[in-house]
Order: sequence, then structure tokens, then C-alpha cells
Amino acid sequence: MLIIPLHKKPTLANFPWVTALLVLVNVFVYTALQVPDNARHARAVEAYADSRLAAIELPAYRDYVERTPTISWRERWRRLPEPMRTQALATQVQSDAAFLAELRAERVITPSHADYAEWKPLRAELDANWRASFTERHLLRQSEIAPSRWFSAMFLHGDGGHLIGNMIFLVILGLAVEPVLGAFGFVLLYLLAGIGGGLFSLGWRWGDSGGMLGASGAIAGLMGAFAVLWGQRRVRLFYWFFVIFDYTRVRALWLLPVWFGWEVLQLLMTPDAGVGFDAHAGGILSGAALAFAAVRLGRVNHAYLDEEEIRDRRAEELAAGLSELGKLQLAAARSRFDALIQRHPDDPDVIEPWLRSWLFAKDRPEAAAAVAHALAWRARNRGDAQRQQRWLGEAMKAHAPKLPAAAATLTLLAARWQPLGLLAESQTLLAAVEAAEPSHAGLPAAWFKLALAYQEQRDEAAARAILQRLRQRHPQSAEAGKATLLLG
Repeated sequence: MLIIPLHKKPTLANFPWVTALLVLVNVFVYTALQVPDNARHARAVEAYADSRLAAIELPAYRDYVERTPTISWRERWRRLPEPMRTQALATQVQSDAAFLAELRAERVITPSHADYAEWKPLRAELDANWRASFTERHLLRQSEIAPSRWFSAMFLHGDGGHLIGNMIFLVILGLAVEPVLGAFGFVLLYLLAGIGGGLFSLGWRWGDSGGMLGASGAIAGLMGAFAVLWGQRRVRLFYWFFVIFDYTRVRALWLLPVWFGWEVLQLLMTPDAGVGFDAHAGGILSGAALAFAAVRLGRVNHAYLDEEEIRDRRAEELAAGLSELGKLQLAAARSRFDALIQRHPDDPDVIEPWLRSWLFAKDRPEAAAAVAHALAWRARNRGDAQRQQRWLGEAMKAHAPKLPAAAATLTLLAARWQPLGLLAESQTLLAAVEAAEPSHAGLPAAWFKLALAYQEQRDEAAARAILQRLRQRHPQSAEAGKATLLLG
């Protein structure tokens, strides 16, 4: 079963910098520190299998495996043919902490053993070389209390596939969790959940031999945290269960029992799978508990959490309002859009239908307020300005032959369009203002500014035409004198 939460794209405002740093740290540890060890271990195991040391130790280890029913791989080992059995023992012996403890305490190869004198320096040499390995020094060993390894083991990986899989899920979950908790809260939860997953695994497998490593316990902690942090909010996700896969939306909290139950089921049904289902289960519980504490303490970004829900509610309300407007249910549409504009005053997708709903009642004060709001909206680019020009056109058509807004408002709007490249549209608007109110005091300055804008675009013909118009229509203005100088 695979469930992947899908979230919004990262921006500079919500980019998961700590997640990116954790990915880099994990990749560095594996490629720079572990890969050389892996090759060294492979050579050491191969050399050990053919060495005199193996000839002395492996018969004792074979007896130990045969009489220890708690060894999880014993039955699979028994089904192997010779010499694969011997090779398997040689590979396993260095990770069997319980047997090695007995061996190093000289309770397996005792001083009375015939080969004791030969064995002891060989074993000491192998231990020294093996312990020089970075991975061996930092992995979490079963049945052993070593607090420093609770932390270090979560940055180790068994192979490249293990690393890549974990990092993909770290990025997916980090995108959803880090912006909610902030950088400090996120890294604290990640580390504590990883330690919690390791301790759960340690308790579950106490008495076994071997070691544990990987970031999956910490990443499972992010799964538990995601479910609790997003709570009853509906989240998008992709799921894949055998041959069934699809996109859907569910309440995030429902994922907590699903994720935890799946890990426990896998742990009970496939105990020898070689996957840390116990660490996953412990990580999910730890992350959920830590996230619950963060919520109760108010250490979460509610604005980020609610952003998706607000956007969805806005989309639903907008669709309903557009439907009402299309059916000419104007009172219902105006009421809905009035409420929407209070929550989203700068959203052009809301401004446009709100304005249209009130243009049907152009003589009411609310219509004037809608026009003023639409024209006061600050266009950020040429597309925005063209959209605002369309709103203005609808308002002018509805109010003709009067202006839909004060002349000062319209001349200011014309000036705001000019840096965005709408010079012809600005000129048309100023001409309409001049036709309706030829003596408006702000017109000379507006025309002169438009002429300068045409000059900046090296449209000298248009600039001269504007300057000549300015001099003819407003000969007494200060700008007319400036126009004469520029024309000369």
C-alpha cells in the first residue's frame, strides 16, 4: 500500500529549507562516509570466509544458531545448501551482537580451546579493522543501549535504493510539515521522532542480534505529524493498493490509523522481511504525539494550514455566485459576492463578478462602491491592467453618458496603466474624461505624463500629437508651456 500526500508547490515564502538540508546531510553521509565502508566490509567478509579465523569460529557459531530458536533467520538458513550455509554464517556473524559479546568474553573460544592462542590475535585484528568502519561505529545495535547511536543511526542507509526511497518521502512530507512547524520545530520533531522510532524498534527486537539504520523512523514521524497537524482538514493524496490507484481527498486525521495499522500489520505478518516496520510504527506514534503537543502549545502556522481550506471554500462560493449570476438571481449573487469581497478584497476573480452583479443596479450606492474598488485595485502586470480595462469598459457602458467614477480617479488609473505598457488605453481613458469634464484640473498633468511615456517608448509621432493637443486644449496650464518647449 502506498499513500502519498499531495501539497501545493513550494515558494520562497514556504520553501522547506530544513528538509533540503536534511536531504543533503543524508546524501553526504552515505556517499562520502558509508560507501567506502560498504566496499571495505564486502572485502572483509569475503576474506573472513576463507580465513583461518572463520575455520575456528564458524563451527561454534553454527552450533549457536542451531540451539537458538529466537534467531529470526534460522529456518531460512537451514534450507540453504552447503557451502551457502557457511557463507551465510560468515556474512552474519559480524552483525550478531549477542554472539560477538560471548565470543569476545572468551566464553565461546575459551582459553582451553586447542586453537585459542591462534584465534585471539586474529579476532582482535578483525575487530579493530571492523570497528574502524563509520557505519559500524554509528548504527543502532539491537539489544544494546547506546544513546549516541539513537541519533546517528537515522542518518545512515543500507544502500543507494534505501537512501533514494527515503529522501523522496522526506521531501514529500517535508513540503507539508515544515511550513506548519517552522524550521526549528520541524527539525526538533524530525530528530525526536527518529529517536522514538529507534527506541520502539529496540524494545520490540530486544534479545535479537543485528543492527538498525535509516531515516525511515524519522520520516514515519513526519507521517504521524502530518495527520495530526492537518487534522480534520481535507487533504489531497494519491493512493495505490495492489492494482487500485487513484487521487482523492480525505480528512488528514483518518490517515493516522491507516498508516499505523498498515505498519503493525506488516510487522506481524512479515517479521523477517528485513524492513524496519517496527521503527516505522514507533516513528508514526512519536511524530503524532509531538505534533499534538505542538498544536496544544500553539506552535503551528494556522494561516498556512487554513490556506488550502480557505481557497477551496472561496472556489465553491465563487462557483455558486457565478451560477446565481448566470441565472440572474441578482440578490443572491450580490449577497454572496459581498461576503466574498470582504474576505478576498484583492482577488480579481472575486472583484470581476461582484462588480458585474452591481452594474445591474448602477444607481445604488453599492454599485458606486464596487466600481471604485475595482478601479482602485492595483494591477501588477500588463495582463492585470487589461483585465481592469475590461472592467472599466463595462462600467462606462453601464453609466453612459456619465463617467462611472470621479475624474480624478480615472486620470490616476490612466497614469497607473502607463508603466505597464497600456499607453493607447490610457490615452482613450483620458480622452473620455476630457470629453465629460474638459476643465478637470488634473488633465494637463495627465496628458503631459502620457506624452513623456510615449517618448520613452520612442514613439515621437504619438508624443508630439499629445503635446499639441495639450497646448491647444489647455493653453493656460503650466504643462502647455512645457509642451511648447518640447515641441520646439
